[in-house]
Amino acid sequence: MGDLELALIIIACILGSWLIFIIIGYVMIIICNKRIKNKSRTINILTAQKLDCISALCNMIVDNKGDVPDYIEDTLSSFSKDGLKKIDTKERANIKDFLTKTMNELYDIYENLQVLERRSFDNLKASVDEIDTLYRKQVILYNTDVDAYNYWIRFIPVRLFNKIFKVKKKEKII
Repeated sequence: MGDLELALIIIACILGSWLIFIIIGYVMIIICNKRIKNKSRTINILTAQKLDCISALCNMIVDNKGDVPDYIEDTLSSFSKDGLKKIDTKERANIKDFLTKTMNELYDIYENLQVLERRSFDNLKASVDEIDTLYRKQVILYNTDVDAYNYWIRFIPVRLFNKIFKVKKKEKII
């Protein structure tokens, strides 16, 4: 075996292993991207459920002769559940903060109504607490998947191709 054949074998082994790393990198990017999309859908569903709970609480307040502030009703009517799918991570954090603030205001209004039957209110409050817990868990999982995705797009064998195809980092939910 000559020096040329040995050099070709070594080069083929190096290129083959580089190709394997590239394939592994892109498989991991695809897996992370799918997981991020699934977590995003779940977060959107939880946000829509919280919107439903806020609407139900508004109805409970009105049924008990309470008054819901107009700005809350106007803002709730402006949210569409299909529109939640198109929001980015920064808007999602703002919506979550707004919904939490709104729920707290509505809780205070309901508490001041002197309602005798509180079972449905307590059930609704428990549902909102459960939704918030699930939301926080999903955000943690989403951010973990975003970290993994961002790692794999910076993985050295695939970094050059990602720059060529303009693959962008994903942002975490804060």
